[in-house]
Amino acid sequence: MPPASAARSGGLAGGDVAVNDTWRLGLFAGYSHDRFANDDRASSGASDNYHLGLYGGGQWGSFGLSGGAAYSFSRIETARLVAFPGFADSLMARYDAGTAQIFGGAGYRIDTAAASFEPFANLAYVSARSDGFAERGGAALLQLQHPLPGADALHARSLFRALLPISPRRPVSPTIQPAQS
Repeated sequence: MPPASAARSGGLAGGDVAVNDTWRLGLFAGYSHDRFANDDRASSGASDNYHLGLYGGGQWGSFGLSGGAAYSFSRIETARLVAFPGFADSLMARYDAGTAQIFGGAGYRIDTAAASFEPFANLAYVSARSDGFAERGGAALLQLQHPLPGADALHARSLFRALLPISPRRPVSPTIQPAQS
């Protein structure tokens, strides 16, 4: 195994329904498990993550809107070994964290005889929070009584999507992104 490693497994399931000729609403739920380790630091951890979200969208001719909200709850366990000449301590912690997000987007589909193009823009607000924690072990333990300060972010992007027909039954949807500076 390499000195540092990470693995993730899990899945999401959901579905949506037509509310009327214009709107669709959906719900999804899922579970994931993460494992991470750094052998050089004699540390490891795992998290069990539960996900829930809802989304919707509408189409008015060529103009479309979509949006939704999601929340993930994580139960995290960590373990580490502190060792130097004359001292060794095995430490463990358990704590909870959560990530919430709201997102939305708008696009306008342009159909031509050769292909369809859809410029669109997305906006998402993400907020992550974590409990305080108290390691169990010996003299080298770390303790944080209060919740950790949260991390909030606002993400915006605009892209251009082209739908190029390969055959009447199988269109291809490449995404063209602007260069990052």
